[in-house]
Amino acid sequence: MYKYHLFILLVLLGVMPLHGQVSLTDSLPFDPDYRVGKLDNGLTYYIKENARPANRAELWLLVHAGSMQEEPDQNGLAHYVEHMAFNGTDHFPDKGIIDFLQGIGMEFGPDINAWTSYNETVYTLTNVPVEDPAYIDTSMNILSDWARYVSFLDEEVELERGVIREEWRSRNSSMSRIRDSINEVLYEGSKYANHNVIGDIDVINDAPPQRLRDFYQNWYRPDLQAVVIIGDVDTDMVEAKIKEYFDYMEVPEEALPRKEQHIPDHEETKYVILTDPEATSIRLQYYYKHDRRPPNRTYGDMREGLVRSLGFSMINERISERSQKEEDPMSYGFWNYGNLMPEKAELRMFASPRDGKVLQVVTLMQEEMHRALQHGFTEAELEEIKTILMRDAQRSVLEKDTRRNRRLCFSARSAFFNDMVILSPEDRYAFYQQVVDGITTQEIHEAIKPLMIPNNRVVSLSGPENADLPTAREIEERVKAAEEKTYHSYETFESIVDLLPVKPEPGKILKTEAVEEPEFEKWTLSNGMIVYVKFADFDEDEFSLQMTSYGGSSLHELEAELPLRVAIGAARESGLGEATSLQLTRYMRGKQGFAAMSSGLYTDMGYVFGGSIRYLEDNLKWLHLAFTQPRIDRKGYNKYMARQESFYKNRHKNPRSLMSDSMRELRNDGHPRMKVNSWEDFEKMEYGPEMLELYKERFDNPGRFKLFLVGNFNREELKEQLEAYVASIPGEAEESSFRDLGIRPINTRKEKTMYIPMVTPKANVNIEFFGEIEDTHENAVLMGAVTSILRNSMRETIREDEGGTYGVRTGGSISDVPVEEYFYYVSFETDPERVDELKELVYLELDSLRNGHVKERYLEEYREAYRKGRSENLEEPRTWISMMSAYAQNQPVRYTAERDQLVESITLEQVVEFANRILNEDRMLDVVFLPMKEEQQGGGIKMDHE
Repeated sequence: MYKYHLFILLVLLGVMPLHGQVSLTDSLPFDPDYRVGKLDNGLTYYIKENARPANRAELWLLVHAGSMQEEPDQNGLAHYVEHMAFNGTDHFPDKGIIDFLQGIGMEFGPDINAWTSYNETVYTLTNVPVEDPAYIDTSMNILSDWARYVSFLDEEVELERGVIREEWRSRNSSMSRIRDSINEVLYEGSKYANHNVIGDIDVINDAPPQRLRDFYQNWYRPDLQAVVIIGDVDTDMVEAKIKEYFDYMEVPEEALPRKEQHIPDHEETKYVILTDPEATSIRLQYYYKHDRRPPNRTYGDMREGLVRSLGFSMINERISERSQKEEDPMSYGFWNYGNLMPEKAELRMFASPRDGKVLQVVTLMQEEMHRALQHGFTEAELEEIKTILMRDAQRSVLEKDTRRNRRLCFSARSAFFNDMVILSPEDRYAFYQQVVDGITTQEIHEAIKPLMIPNNRVVSLSGPENADLPTAREIEERVKAAEEKTYHSYETFESIVDLLPVKPEPGKILKTEAVEEPEFEKWTLSNGMIVYVKFADFDEDEFSLQMTSYGGSSLHELEAELPLRVAIGAARESGLGEATSLQLTRYMRGKQGFAAMSSGLYTDMGYVFGGSIRYLEDNLKWLHLAFTQPRIDRKGYNKYMARQESFYKNRHKNPRSLMSDSMRELRNDGHPRMKVNSWEDFEKMEYGPEMLELYKERFDNPGRFKLFLVGNFNREELKEQLEAYVASIPGEAEESSFRDLGIRPINTRKEKTMYIPMVTPKANVNIEFFGEIEDTHENAVLMGAVTSILRNSMRETIREDEGGTYGVRTGGSISDVPVEEYFYYVSFETDPERVDELKELVYLELDSLRNGHVKERYLEEYREAYRKGRSENLEEPRTWISMMSAYAQNQPVRYTAERDQLVESITLEQVVEFANRILNEDRMLDVVFLPMKEEQQGGGIKMDHE
């Protein structure tokens, strides 16, 4: 323990011992905490012991094959093969894999999943319980079967065809259509141009089972596979298991070579400008295609990439600063450099302009790049970026023993597919210490110059049909003007040295109390604020903060609701105290993750997630200023409104948004507070000083707030800083409250069919139940059981047996604000021709539960999932914030002995009784959204009947 704390101290002091000066020609060392090996048959493996979370491990199978390995008549079959892996293998026939994994508490989706892309397929078992060695054996056997022994029974192939078809339907969106159109130009002359991952619908519908088997036999082989096992395991034992389960596989004698694709070069600049009827925002991208960038092999390679990265960080800071000065013509914009595909690298410009501002954004983005090319960078901005870089590298060292398994698996995935080295946090930090100070502005300038090439350029611009999009010629003229312009050098940005240079008069912690279950502490401050603290070492250098009070917009009249929302948002974009938004953002970078003050219908809140404990003092200063010196300026207001314009202006064109907004209003019986705002509502707003007063009304008194903190705090330092920056906020104890606005779900049964415009015909079915219920432990447990049972039964029937949908979403919740009530829903997408058939099946499943026709194993699977989730979630800060919040508000708290006992003791009879109570068809909503009929075109939503 002494050595560990000495190590941390050395890091914090910036004097971490180097492992000797390295030469730039030295090879990068692979992180020694990983054991990497290769079997005689070519299969690679990565193993790493990691104790967070305890008794859990990730087991992944990586296959270096995806849609680019398909033949023309197999387009979509790599993804289809991935699905078939869950439909029977030699050792796990039918749904044996899912049955076993759910039997040990794992859930399909969160814990059991896979994905396919252009050049890879990945199977993931997440948070596998490893207390029982048999679970490791069986999970390893599953990976082994996936690697070579998937069954591909004809009947299973046919059943899964419907699921694939519905996934194709659900993913056919404005974003996918735009992406495919861009790819046709960006990759013209290569397979990437027209051969996508989800595939050709005709191939999906008609491909014979043998063509799936052909793909599997050709490409699922050990020389193209890797096994990744990371978690609370013994490395030697796991390595022996890998050899036991995978050494038998052989590479076919006539194995097909894995070919890289050829993406042709071109001299001219290519343009693709397009609109889509369902697009909601404008996207502008500029690609400069380069020869492939090889992976880092030496410290010299790594330094070269670091130099470029520092340059783009500075350019992007300039872009952010200039965008604010020019009234925020875009939501965001940046330049970066990396691999486009394995065969090409790219210098890429990406921006999301506001409507009518595209050419202004083209000019801004190009000019800042060319300013950097002409004049380079200043010493001041480079030093600031270096500070942030070292701050992040230092934090990686501190956090190395509390990184989550999944994050480490993604590192192994990149190492395998991209032939990369995983560098340890210590080696990376030590190398940065050695070289970062020596990186000069001139060197960075020279590194980015060659990236702006005159050929191999593609410009894409996409947006809604009514957007004001310029022509290719207009864009070209702006780019040419930017290239030919002579610029003045960049004027150094004025940074701040301290958020709160004058330390306030400290307050006091008046009382500390211990809460036994769940275990945390309750501190009372002299200004009335109650602070709940969980001392936890889940993350060595990270804390989470949440602050809550009842109130929100319920305490304001309806006409003030939107102005309040705008005021809170504009304050978030305006900075604090004397610091502008840009100064605040730069000052807090690397110290604070996501942070915001917000106000909802019934609550006022503040958040800091991903904050660094080393900079807790700065985060508490931020909180102090959010109460005492908020600001709303014209720039912050414009920035917030620019974001709302991007989100709301064309929101009604997106089918999902239309459906969501319609359900919100129907569910709440048209209550005016539930009306979804339009961009026209925002346009009526006017900037003025009254906005700041609205903000202050919600954050006027810390004494009505409860503050929740989770982290590996030093107790005395935390007390000192809370007294200095939180207890010092003027205030007094006050009981917070909200106003009941009378918003209630419908009190009858309603059925509607609604027709909306959509490009890809699909039906969206929504069935919802409402009613009053007490917010108790028992009801929460029973709601969880009903959800788990219906989720599994509907997956088996609606998805797997009928192939009718990609997935059925179902779940329930209980709330006590403004009154105690429940909400339960079932929703899915499908072929419009199958709506009546599948709805009938859904109602049959609901009837089966209400009538007690339930498989006993479903209830035991719920218990196992609860036990497993309890163990994992109690190591997550968000869980403790939720539990402390429930305790503070006298609500049932998860993961207490009472809750645990109820989970173990509930019976099927209780679940059935509860299901009959909540699945009450006298008070429900049944809404089906269908594609608008041809004769209905030319308007918004059309209703058929009620």
